[in-house]
This record gives sequence, structure tokens and C-alpha cells, in this order.
Amino acid sequence: ETVFFDGYPNIDNAKVSYKAIKTLRRIHNLGHIIVIVTCREGKYLEDALELLDYLGVPYDYVNENVPERIKEYGNDCRKVSFDLGIDDKVVPPGDWDALLNYAEFYKICKECE
Repeated sequence: ETVFFDGYPNIDNAKVSYKAIKTLRRIHNLGHIIVIVTCREGKYLEDALELLDYLGVPYDYVNENVPERIKEYGNDCRKVSFDLGIDDKVVPPGDWDALLNYAEFYKICKECE
């Protein structure tokens, strides 16, 4: 379960996880950068981003590395780099509270460095 499920690649029939949306908003409000990484392309990608915008899901980049990472590593590799990945094949359904706790803890640790 991610923001959308049961709707790949066509977003028209997707179910929406409002728990995911709420959690992503809170994570973004903590100051974390959100990168949408998706296999959708063309019209499917446009439709998905339009729905994310409509639902108020915050994101900073789509299928691209964050400029700070590019500078840090001196290149922009094809693989998108991140500190925490949320994927429908990785996150157990309904475990958004644990992700939020991790995001809060990670933010505190970064501030202490």
C-alpha cells in the first residue's frame, strides 16, 4: 500500500490511502524532502501527479535526484537516491505510524549532528 493501490498504471480505478496522505503531509511538514519515484510515464504519470496535487499530497521532485545529493556525490546517476524509501513491496499495509515515527526520529538525529 502506498498513496494509490490497485490502480497501476491507470490511476482512474486506483484506491487512495488517506492514511498515507496524512503521513506524507506530516513528514513533509517536518522538513523532509519527498521524491515520488514511479514507473508511470506519459499520460499515466501526468494523471497520477494531477491526482496527488488534487489530494494535497506534498512532493518536491518526481523521478529525479535531489540537487543536494547530486552535488554531494558529484553526479546524477539514473538511480534515485534517498534516505527512506516507501514502496508498496516494502511497507507493510497500514504501517504508516511507524514510518512517521522514523521520520521524526531521523529529523531529531540530523539536527543533533
